[in-house]
Amino acid sequence: MKNKRADIPVTILVIGIFAVCTLAIFSFYYSASIVSNKMNSVVVVETALVVEEQIRFYESVGKSSDWIRDEISEIEDIVNGKYIVEIEDSNVKVVYEIPFGK
Repeated sequence: MKNKRADIPVTILVIGIFAVCTLAIFSFYYSASIVSNKMNSVVVVETALVVEEQIRFYESVGKSSDWIRDEISEIEDIVNGKYIVEIEDSNVKVVYEIPFGK
């Protein structure tokens, strides 16, 4: 109580520690939202690859391309001998061409 000169540096130290902790929390929150958005794009690409594997499987079993198009909802159309697969998430859209009959 008698040393009033030490009050100012201690106050500055406490405010500085509070500011650093606040910045760290906001930094973690911001990076978590970025990683979450990037994971959405990975999910969309993985879904496109799963659809490709389904198409390859149905072709190997001997199903017709019309049956495959009716069976798999992600197939938009068959153009020039290719399946056009369109998968869209919040801010990611994948248009994937899969040749059939190989």
